[in-house]
Amino acid sequence: MNKLLSAFSLVSLATCTAGLAKADELPFNLSGHVRVNYGHQDWQQPEFRDGFEFESFKLGVSGESDQFSYKAEYRWYENTDFDTVRFADLTYHFDEQTQITAGITQTPFGLQPFGSNNFWFSVNYYLGFEDDYDAGVKINHDWENWDFQAAYFMNDEYNDAAEFGRYSFDVADDGEYRNKEDGQYNLRANYSANFIRGATTDIGVSYQYGNILNLDTLDDGDMSAYAVHMRHTQGDVKVELQYIDYEYDLAAQRGKQMIASHCRLLLSHS
Repeated sequence: MNKLLSAFSLVSLATCTAGLAKADELPFNLSGHVRVNYGHQDWQQPEFRDGFEFESFKLGVSGESDQFSYKAEYRWYENTDFDTVRFADLTYHFDEQTQITAGITQTPFGLQPFGSNNFWFSVNYYLGFEDDYDAGVKINHDWENWDFQAAYFMNDEYNDAAEFGRYSFDVADDGEYRNKEDGQYNLRANYSANFIRGATTDIGVSYQYGNILNLDTLDDGDMSAYAVHMRHTQGDVKVELQYIDYEYDLAAQRGKQMIASHCRLLLSHS
């Protein structure tokens, strides 16, 4: 039976000051984790089924100055032997309602900051629709109970579709099907209200459209996606619902027919 019976994070370190100075003396905040997992894998030989494994080390920095704030996070993964940036962006706070962010920043799509509630990500992450970060510019505006976001991303975080050592999932150049993200637009609107006493409900919609460049023919394909999402929180109980529809229409590879994919997903968490 090929399944992972148990895995858990053994060590996690939250925001810290590394013991170098008191927190109020540092001009920025440091955060991070060291994560060690224990797993029982019943498909392995008996002598290799159980054990501890160092999984990852994370280092984050954030701070603010006048009307600007910044944050960045970098991760090192031992079990898959790569290191990568997760995000690195700078935000200008125009006023209390409007912020403009530039850099490697989160794409405004679906449940934010993510829809997963356990050790494992949902399928949305592996499709590039959850906890995804690209290089671009984003504007956020709050109006009464509404939160509006609009963004344009020039490319993925490395601008290299053949770079597989990354945090986010993006269109890839695998050597046979050679494509890359080449400009992407995102729109997201979220309404937050207290329909029930002691509870908060967020209802939102998201839309995404992007160009997909064929690196051999230099022809353009495209992709589009939309989502309807809801999060209801009451005390310690949280319910999340999300519907995603997406479609990829890729330019034909040299000597091959056009490839198109279309899929609908209905996911829920509680």
